[in-house]
Amino acid sequence: RLRGPVEKIETEIDSRTGMKNYIANENGNWATSAAYLRYSFARSIHYGRLYTSGSKKGNEDDLCEALRCLGQALHTMEDFSAHSNYCELALRELGYHSVLPHCGAHTEIHLHGKRVYPLVTGTFGAVDFLHSVIGEASDHFTQSEVDEVDIALKNAEGASNRSGG
Repeated sequence: RLRGPVEKIETEIDSRTGMKNYIANENGNWATSAAYLRYSFARSIHYGRLYTSGSKKGNEDDLCEALRCLGQALHTMEDFSAHSNYCELALRELGYHSVLPHCGAHTEIHLHGKRVYPLVTGTFGAVDFLHSVIGEASDHFTQSEVDEVDIALKNAEGASNRSGG
């Protein structure tokens, strides 16, 4: 299920947490990663309990759904450290100030009496989607064919950005 366009406010930094709004700010009308985690874990627990002690105890469908929901929650948690600058910011907090914050040199914000860099994540746009879709197929392409697709995707994205789309 795909969602509609991302609103600018979703990607703005929450001044209370230093994170982008879509990560954990639930004061707006957008989906958040934090809410998705709570939903996924709660659903996993629910179906796990049905499997172990529900009226249809031992129902394989309940176990499968419990494990699927657990997997989606754990995957979301993995993505937090894998696709954000969390590790870099943690290293900077530990005194490793030569580590790049990966959010721009002049993006520090005031947060709880300190100047810190915001916690940001990458985005997953149309080009990323196409790369993920053709990723498996690229095993069967020659490198020059993959390069051609890469160039075409970048050109299409550039044209879209120039036209405001």
